Amino acid sequence: TGSGSPPPAGAVVAPTGQETAPISTDPPSPTETSTSAEGPVPEAAPANPIDAERLRVLEALERGEIDIDEALARLDPDDTRGV
Repeated sequence: TGSGSPPPAGAVVAPTGQETAPISTDPPSPTETSTSAEGPVPEAAPANPIDAERLRVLEALERGEIDIDEALARLDPDDTRGV
C-alpha cells in the first residue's frame, strides 16, 4: 500500500541500508541501443571483402534464407569433409 505521495527523486536508501541508483526516465540515446523500429541497426561493414561475404552468409542463415549446410559450404568451400 502506498502513502499517496510520489517516490523521492535521486538516490534512495533501501530498507537494507544500501543506497540504490536513481532510475532514468529519459529514453536511451541512439548509441545506447542497437535496435530501431525496423529491427537491428546494422553495424559498419567489414573492410575486408572476405569478412563482408562471411557476414552476408551468417546474416542469411540468421534470417532463415539458407540452412546450416549451405552456410557451411559457403563459409568454407575448400572443406571436403561432407563429400
